[in-house]
Amino acid sequence: MKREPGILKTLFYNPALSITVIFIIGLILSPSGADVVGLKQGTIDIGSSGKLWRVITVGLAALLTLGVFMSNPANRIKAMFTGNLRYLTIYACLALLTVVFSQLKGMTMFKGIEVLLICMVGAIIATSKDRESSAITFTTGVFWIYTLSVFSALIELAVFGSAQHKQLVGATPLLSTQMESSYPPMVGNGLGFLGALTALFGLYRFDMPQARNRTKAIALIILAAGAVILFLSYTRSVLLFFIVSVLIIAAYEKRTIRIGVILITVISLLAAPGIQDKVIDHLRRGATDEQITSLSSRTQFWDTILKRDPVQLMVGEGFATGTLFQDYQSRGTHKVFTSRNAHNSVLEIIMSSGFIGAAIWLTIIIRIGLQMVKIRRKLRSMKEWGRLHFHHFMMGVFVLSA
Repeated sequence: MKREPGILKTLFYNPALSITVIFIIGLILSPSGADVVGLKQGTIDIGSSGKLWRVITVGLAALLTLGVFMSNPANRIKAMFTGNLRYLTIYACLALLTVVFSQLKGMTMFKGIEVLLICMVGAIIATSKDRESSAITFTTGVFWIYTLSVFSALIELAVFGSAQHKQLVGATPLLSTQMESSYPPMVGNGLGFLGALTALFGLYRFDMPQARNRTKAIALIILAAGAVILFLSYTRSVLLFFIVSVLIIAAYEKRTIRIGVILITVISLLAAPGIQDKVIDHLRRGATDEQITSLSSRTQFWDTILKRDPVQLMVGEGFATGTLFQDYQSRGTHKVFTSRNAHNSVLEIIMSSGFIGAAIWLTIIIRIGLQMVKIRRKLRSMKEWGRLHFHHFMMGVFVLSA
């Protein structure tokens, strides 16, 4: 495996990565997610919904994507309908077709175009001169961006957070809502996932073959920062799958002693007086954990989703617009619930793109999983230890993401 390029070269030398940077800038500049309820009720417009910067940056990314894509259109269009990318392209086309059933046609078109742009970026990587090197450079660059984002979140909390925010207490204890300013513009689950990805990246860099001591030190700092974000975000499901991902990497790697030492050290901290009770109380989200009255049981909410009209179940109600339910039994004002309350990505896809979209998405996940196993066997037989180490890292990311 060739020596990795420097950080700046990794971030900006790869055309696909440059496009991704523009996407991420749009996410950071957006002060919050789109107010889907307000858009559906017509009380706000797209300019005040938290999506204006997303529209601008996605437009810039689209222009750059088209410019790069059209330098070799025939091969790149062919790549979009080859392998796993073929299913993602079909999914993007389905997302655009759901505009027929959408209550927010503009948003459905916008989000569908975003997925289509992702397919085009994938085709750009697939048709590069050195496809594997381009893909590794792209992936490494994205994870450096994740790392910078996590450190930005920690710095903001330390510098701008009030004393109450730093204690992480209150009616809504999710770390993302404890930030006084607008960054990061994501819910607690998204922030926890970001921390978990960063922690896995730090673990990968720490356990790289023949890594220098300086690299190991930086990697440990990255690992610690990601783990702090993960723990403080209250995302219990992400924390569980992060542990599973680490165990999978440790099982596959020959250099498991160092990973084992890290795990034993972290687990041993729970034996310290008072630490265990504080950790358990933290994961329980204290006594202020919000409940959703009549829809407090997620299974009841899922049951409500699956009892919809058969046509809606098959094709959804518009890609990325979600489904609205009102809880009329709650005290005071009526509370509106969106697809986010499902806490299940497959059901969220069923709500927006129907069973057809969910079937395509699951096909992508299953195919990638099977191919990862085959690639690992191939790399082991070729004794490509550097590439195999990176592949184990990506297997951990896949388990965490899926």
